[in-house]
Amino acid sequence: MGSWENNLLTGDLTWSDKLYEIFGLSKGNPLNVDSLTEQILPEDGD
Repeated sequence: MGSWENNLLTGDLTWSDKLYEIFGLSKGNPLNVDSLTEQILPEDGD
């Protein structure tokens, strides 16, 4: 299971190592709410 934290002041996300692994992303990529939502399939967004 992966986890993330959202900084409400800046919109920056901090992802756990496992979440990077789950989504197949390299650790250190800049992340924000938009980059998180890009990972969600449209059919999973309902």
